[in-house]
Amino acid sequence: MSLEKDQQAVAELDRTRKEVLAQANKDSEQQLQLNPQLTPQEALLQLIAQVASSVRQQQLKTEQTIQQTLQQASAALSDAQNIDALFAQVQALQQAVTQAGSSSTQHYQQALQQLQARVQQQLRQSADQLTQTFQQTVSSMAQAQLLMSDQQTYSSLVDKLKQCEKILQSWQTPTPPAVH
Repeated sequence: MSLEKDQQAVAELDRTRKEVLAQANKDSEQQLQLNPQLTPQEALLQLIAQVASSVRQQQLKTEQTIQQTLQQASAALSDAQNIDALFAQVQALQQAVTQAGSSSTQHYQQALQQLQARVQQQLRQSADQLTQTFQQTVSSMAQAQLLMSDQQTYSSLVDKLKQCEKILQSWQTPTPPAVH
């Protein structure tokens, strides 16, 4: 049930992201239509502002990806620590049985119950991680879509920078006055 809700939430986020990207692309296309009444300097400044805005959006996306990666690493580290503690508990029980023999079965029973409780906890965490992995798979597919969008954004940036070069060239070589 939780996985289904998570998938719905991811789908909703993906729809929202697509709408935002579509609007951003529409705005970007409208901005590319430079006003012919602008001076070369104004047109260049307008394009540079658009480039800066696009780069900032890419920066924010990258920061979000880094945050997600850090969360995954944190979960993996916690899991590793839990497994290390479980292993230490098993080793302690093994050593106690080896050294003491069968003289303290009540102590062994208690240690086994603690070990069982920890293994049950790991089982629950493993189930949670499985759910998270499925969510990450869906998220990875959404990330792939974002990367395709990034390709378009970078392509657009290349076009804008080429326009900047053209404006700069026209600015450096003024057109001769028209002869009447």
